[in-house]
Amino acid sequence: MRKIFLILSLVSVVGFVLLGSPQEAPYLEVELVEAVAQGQVRCTVIAQGTLAHVTLRLYNPGPQALRVLIIPGTLFVPPDPVYQIMGVIEVVAAVLRPGEEREVLVPTACFEMDRRGPTEGMILTIARSSDAEQLTRLIHSPTFQQASFRVRQFAIWTLLARPASPEDYVGLGLGQEFVEALEDLGVPVELLVYFYFMPESVYELSEEDIEMLAFVFTLAGIPVESADDLYRLFSTGGPTKGELAQVRQIFQEAGLPLEDFPALNLG
Repeated sequence: MRKIFLILSLVSVVGFVLLGSPQEAPYLEVELVEAVAQGQVRCTVIAQGTLAHVTLRLYNPGPQALRVLIIPGTLFVPPDPVYQIMGVIEVVAAVLRPGEEREVLVPTACFEMDRRGPTEGMILTIARSSDAEQLTRLIHSPTFQQASFRVRQFAIWTLLARPASPEDYVGLGLGQEFVEALEDLGVPVELLVYFYFMPESVYELSEEDIEMLAFVFTLAGIPVESADDLYRLFSTGGPTKGELAQVRQIFQEAGLPLEDFPALNLG
């Protein structure tokens, strides 16, 4: 009897290894905007007070497990038009079991250059961009995928706002990662503060000093070529010539006609 019991136990273990635990129902893949419209997913979008991401609170009310795709071309719209629309810049997937709720952090960028960002905690609504096809091509460019947040944001503004020149872009900050990289390279934060308060002083630097700053800035992640680049960086936060060169490369990889975008056609 004991031998029979051991054999049956062994068969049970082997059966569990081969067959696994009881299988969950296969998930249904859905796209967020369409799934929300059809009532398959409930979604609350919460601004985080940054251009870089928003939080989505997703809930699956149905009996079917879902894999929710959040794709470029998806927009998050503030309740007041004085605030800028945010847009998805990376594909994000979230699996939801029946009745499950979860929060997902979604990478974003600003889609309206001349408006201020949504405040932290603001509830946004979901929409789809009319430029979704071009945005998708842009975002899937290899250079865009490897670019800094500044270059990504300038690329999107170039597509949607079509600035006439580098001076027409709204400025962006340097970013904590860049500042930390400069510190690691021996550049004191006090020097950055000085240039922010007196950006015109970059034109008083020697040619050797400009070359040294251009080298370390480029090494830290923001390509700089001249005193003009440094002045724009510290006075307005606008794109450097090197950043616009990366934007131009992104547009070429995406197959977008450069002649339609004036800021990319300047010498």
